[in-house]
Amino acid sequence: MKIDRISLLDTFARVIETRSLSNVARDLGLSQSTVSRRISELESGLGVRLLNRNTRGMMPTRDGQIFYEYASDIVRIADEAAAQISGDESGLGGLVRIGTPASFANSFLIPLLPEILGSWPRIGVDLCYTEGGPDILGDGLDIAVSIGDVADQSFIKRKVGVTRWILVASKSYLDQAGRPKDPCQLIEHQCIGNNTLPSPNEWTFSRMPGLEAGPVLISGRISANSLEAAFQAAQAGLGIASVPTWFFRDLKKPKHVEQVLANCELQASDIQLLFPSRKLPGRTRAMLDFLADRLLEDNQLNP
Repeated sequence: MKIDRISLLDTFARVIETRSLSNVARDLGLSQSTVSRRISELESGLGVRLLNRNTRGMMPTRDGQIFYEYASDIVRIADEAAAQISGDESGLGGLVRIGTPASFANSFLIPLLPEILGSWPRIGVDLCYTEGGPDILGDGLDIAVSIGDVADQSFIKRKVGVTRWILVASKSYLDQAGRPKDPCQLIEHQCIGNNTLPSPNEWTFSRMPGLEAGPVLISGRISANSLEAAFQAAQAGLGIASVPTWFFRDLKKPKHVEQVLANCELQASDIQLLFPSRKLPGRTRAMLDFLADRLLEDNQLNP
């Protein structure tokens, strides 16, 4: 069966964006061999090689990168045209893969899914939990939620709020180890490192009464790349953890857990939506704009 040109271009653009034949095959409900044949059909028609395979996945050749710029534009315009003709964006379809920390998804994204699915009946959402920081290309993500600074400057960023942090520990731990009076005493405690932050061995304070604000070194025998795991460790009496204030958005702080150094203030972290290019498929652009609007309206992220 002959495949229409838009489908060929869409397949090619997806391979470039995800660097993976298998991810594209899964998204489109096709076999990997079918995706490979579509790429070969394009290369045969153009008379040039578009892709090379290496240890980083499927990488575009020089001709492939040039062709991708045009192909992605054509696919995006076709999606937008279909949505415009239908009178709204409900005609947009396909899978949008969103990378996010699990705790952020539970607090902010999952509650939005009913509205998302109702607004776009043909769009599917794949939530990929990325506790250690998003790998947009490696995980084939369309959008990623990032909390804090992002080292990779190759992605486009849209700020949608801030995360404020508090220190917590179990009462049993504090009864045994003592309650620190100021941040300088944290070095004497078991502090649970957060490997999702740029500097997991220090906590930066923006306000410390009687002291100059700045970073404070911490140490401990436990660290985690999951906010949930760090909090569970603190609940178990293993030390002091740094958690977002929105962690308790839908639940009360357990009675056996108390805030530490409540008179001090940790430096807030930006919450950003990351995406690989300004030239996005219609479904991804619609999802990006929707998430940005809803998160910017949230009083807990933007008080």
